[in-house]
Amino acid sequence: MEPTTLLTALIAIVGTAAAGGFFWRRASIIQQCAYKDQVNTARELEKRLHEQARDFLAERNQLELAQMEKLKNARSQAFEEGRQLGLSEARATHVNELADQRKALFDAFETARDQAVAEAMEKVRTEYEIQSKLFGVKISPYVSIKEERNLIRHCYETVSGYQYQLLVNGIPAFAPHVVAEKTEVKKVVNSEVERLLVQSAERAADAAIKMYLGGSSQFATLAEPIIRRLPK
Repeated sequence: MEPTTLLTALIAIVGTAAAGGFFWRRASIIQQCAYKDQVNTARELEKRLHEQARDFLAERNQLELAQMEKLKNARSQAFEEGRQLGLSEARATHVNELADQRKALFDAFETARDQAVAEAMEKVRTEYEIQSKLFGVKISPYVSIKEERNLIRHCYETVSGYQYQLLVNGIPAFAPHVVAEKTEVKKVVNSEVERLLVQSAERAADAAIKMYLGGSSQFATLAEPIIRRLPK
């Protein structure tokens, strides 16, 4: 082969590899941004749920205290007026009946208010569930084993970690991404070694769910382990 032809081929190979690396990095950045946006959306919805629940409970407590105070004052005023004016027992009974009517009205108001609070919280919960179904992440423990055999040595390069896949409406979006937590070179790979590699990958996947999603099962699904034997 002529030197010029060889040089041209080498330049073409280097250019192709550089372009491929550029597009791969770009796709990886886009995937990570989409994943972070999804996680931020989920955390914002959860924050809104807790804030609205807190506001509902605070409002409920304030209304209960105000109504109880009014009821207490009404009873005290009625009995004090009866004592001072020398009201008859029949009038005192009438006053008690009025107080009981006020209490019945208060109970009805409390029931209606509790129902309104429950309906509002159910609406927020439904919105939260819709968002959790729209976006999701499938995380799988990942193990790869690559055999290396040459004149000098015979060994296996192993990788354990996890693979995550962004889901939109349950459909995979973008290509799955593998995060390698541990890379090792082993002389022998058998069923026991594979079992230990899978255990290491499962721990990495669990840690990823807790770190990035706070252990939220609504958004993250732990899938079956992936074991790949790469070609030599």
